[in-house]
Amino acid sequence: MRKFEVILKNDRDSDAIIEYLAGFESAIIVKPPHLEAHWLVGHAHDLNWQLRKNRTSTDHSGKIKHTYTVKWDFRLGDGTFLSDEINNEVRRFFQEIVFCMRDNPSLEGGVQSNASLVGRMQALRCFFSWIFWPDLNLEPRTYLLSRISGSHLSQFIKEYSTGGPFTCMRVGERILADISNAAGKQLAPRDIYNLSKRDCRVVIDFLKDADCYTINNYGANAIDRGKFGELMSLGLGERYGKRYTRFLRQFEPEITHLYPEVLVPTTLQGEYPSHKTPFIDQAEEPGNNRSWINAFLRSMQVFAALKTIFPGRTIPATIRMSHLRHNTRQALNGTPWIPLPISLHILNKAIGFMLNQGEDIIKANNQLLTLLNEECQGKTVYFNNPPKKLVRKKIIQQASYGTSLNFDRAIPTQPRKDGTFVRESDYDTWRSEPPLSDLMDLLYASCIIIISTLKPLRIDELLELKYNCLSFKEGDGYWLEQTVAKSSGQDQRIKRNFPIPVLAAKAITYLQLLNDLSRKFTANGKTSESKYLFFKIAHLFVHKERNHASIMNADSIKDCLIGFSDYIEVPLDAYGRRWYVNIHELRKSFLLTFFWTFKHSSLDACRWIAGHSDPEHVLAYIQANIPGEEMVEVEAQYAQQQLRLFSTNQKLTELENLERLNGDVCEHFKVRSVSTLTEADLNEWLEFAISSGRYKIIAYNIGDETSNFGARVAIEVNNKMSA
Repeated sequence: MRKFEVILKNDRDSDAIIEYLAGFESAIIVKPPHLEAHWLVGHAHDLNWQLRKNRTSTDHSGKIKHTYTVKWDFRLGDGTFLSDEINNEVRRFFQEIVFCMRDNPSLEGGVQSNASLVGRMQALRCFFSWIFWPDLNLEPRTYLLSRISGSHLSQFIKEYSTGGPFTCMRVGERILADISNAAGKQLAPRDIYNLSKRDCRVVIDFLKDADCYTINNYGANAIDRGKFGELMSLGLGERYGKRYTRFLRQFEPEITHLYPEVLVPTTLQGEYPSHKTPFIDQAEEPGNNRSWINAFLRSMQVFAALKTIFPGRTIPATIRMSHLRHNTRQALNGTPWIPLPISLHILNKAIGFMLNQGEDIIKANNQLLTLLNEECQGKTVYFNNPPKKLVRKKIIQQASYGTSLNFDRAIPTQPRKDGTFVRESDYDTWRSEPPLSDLMDLLYASCIIIISTLKPLRIDELLELKYNCLSFKEGDGYWLEQTVAKSSGQDQRIKRNFPIPVLAAKAITYLQLLNDLSRKFTANGKTSESKYLFFKIAHLFVHKERNHASIMNADSIKDCLIGFSDYIEVPLDAYGRRWYVNIHELRKSFLLTFFWTFKHSSLDACRWIAGHSDPEHVLAYIQANIPGEEMVEVEAQYAQQQLRLFSTNQKLTELENLERLNGDVCEHFKVRSVSTLTEADLNEWLEFAISSGRYKIIAYNIGDETSNFGARVAIEVNNKMSA
């Protein structure tokens, strides 16, 4: 190699280079925080953080709306709370180090957005609590994080992966110890999830004396979670999780009698348990996947890198995070695929509801709001007031939708009869005569399903759609302008335009009409919130003079989708669970519906769903959005999920001829069950087998426009090829 000798001829050259290097150094070195930032409302030492979203705004009273919340008042391992005066110093340190992690996204492992920070905080809150356990001898009030070692991090990851806060904070053991002391009876089980009948009776009697039982919304005696949590002094973060529910289910025999196999929640959000309701015998299995482990270790990596700001107080830089990541068992846990028959059924029903009833619902709402505006101005319009009765009578007479409108939705709790728990509810009555307010929610749900199935969107991307997001280009079709959540490293997202089918465009026009009603008939109809497509009237008949509207959030979207699944009566699985779809699952449904429906001789069905008149348009749309390599990966992921379901519970699989694929996989890897294989090994083999043509995943017997329950998916094996 040829050597060069660099000679600086004068001091000006030296000064210029030094100044340049100093500027470079100042750009990459993390400076002490100012503890205020554009992404945070308020100060870093506030007990509750409000983190900004793209749609964060201020209402007429000056209150900040549409933010993420991070609370710093959680319980610690020694029984104190982080908000207690004794913990002020350590709380401020935790807040400052998390603030620096968010405020320096360029650091390796740094947080790129507020949404990511909220996701990381779930494990971090538990970690900050966990280090206060006296038997760990970490003394965080004195040493903060400086005594943490690699073995401590490995132990925390193991415990958190096993059961989240319930395991890390030893919630079950604490509860039993407190009840044992209060009842004056010894409780010392070997397994807290399988207490003896005698111990269960002691706990049940104690809870009855403390008035901790209530009748839930499906007619069974259940532990009042709020009252119980207060009685046991549990932190808010300790009152959830499948292990917590599994532990308490021992003291809820009526629920166990109703649902002996699945771990149903104490309160159902819909008519039936959700498809995500776990089995009782699986509740003790690890439920956390590699994403949270990697995110947690990235946070620890950032904390160690902040040693210049927090010398002697943060994670030692000597800990090898990559070694921990490599040696930690990471369970597989992903978003489930919507079964093809369910996916097509929901989409079909959503299209029918929007096209057949959408205009009538909007017209009836316009008439109702007009009457409210004309006859109830200046009056407090509550349900039992005469003005409301007058409005109801007139709207029933005038609305074109018919006399079945019932504005007062009331679905009573399911009663018990003769000691049995037969489900008797008003859902059938509600389905036959839904009130206008619920019809509006059902219309919102149908539009959301159509848009999210025909144009995959993340929940934040959906909620950030603007009123004028739709455009039409002559000879080209409809285009949707949206923000792309993961296109930018920061919260400021990039806007892009995507082609969408006619049906998705039709759904957006209905949402624009609903937005028009919100603008016209609400007191805040001219605020900045109204520029968002999902600016929805929040409360009818409860405000003085005018109604109010607000941008929908993830919870209100979820409620609408649950109501729609109950309204169309999505079929139950073998364990009495109903598939209540969410936005993320609909994104995957897009791949199933479009790719498989097109790929396997069902082009006409795909054309009908997409709203195209020419099948070639569907082909162009799929090729433009889904590269072939990605679809092999998608099919491999789907096959992997089906194989793991098959190894756990054969009743839950929808893929026909799966026994052949399962047998070939087990024979190739010389194992008895695919559950023993790593995700990487199984996925690699499946991708090769599918791309080589050895196996094909085919969809057939899609059904007609009135029913999609004949839809089926199968594995097709090419016997001429060797595995």
